[in-house]
Amino acid sequence: MLILNGSSISMMEDQVLSAASPLYGRRTGQWKLQPMTVGQLKGFFHRSSLIDLILIYTVIGGIPFYASLFDNNISLAENIKTKILKKGEVLYEEVEFLLREGLREPRNYFPILSAIASGDSKFGAISSKTGMDRSNLSKYLSVLKDLHLVEKEVPITETMPHKSKRGLYFLSDPFANFWFHFVRLSRPIINETGSSL
Repeated sequence: MLILNGSSISMMEDQVLSAASPLYGRRTGQWKLQPMTVGQLKGFFHRSSLIDLILIYTVIGGIPFYASLFDNNISLAENIKTKILKKGEVLYEEVEFLLREGLREPRNYFPILSAIASGDSKFGAISSKTGMDRSNLSKYLSVLKDLHLVEKEVPITETMPHKSKRGLYFLSDPFANFWFHFVRLSRPIINETGSSL
């Protein structure tokens, strides 16, 4: 039995499961693991209260690798300062790295994610902010939804939610949300000074 495990959805699909892969057609199962829950973070941060765990989750989400980078002996603020807002640290450029690894044209997706993070949650607003035509934007948003970076919420009264034009888009990945809200905005200052804030 051979078990393959990978954290990059696009890499696993393109290099392992695609028709061009040597393993194509030979898999006997596939299981997409979900991020950890707030409660499961307790295994990494055993001295943290529930409130602290919720705060940590809003920063790094439920990704075990991100949790392993944080130091359990210092505060969340210090972890953010030393593990995320410090040039050269893995999490400082993690979102850009994931976009480059997972997408064929990352430069087309970055403005969409930036627009959503800045509060433009309606399709028309995202289109206006990015300058993208509606057909391309629909395609890019679909890819971002498949990668679980973006989610669309529609009113419960909609009879065909997947076709609804009344939906709002949000960043569904907590770390990407944090990164676009805080790290992206701080980078000019960090790059200028060469250190964290």
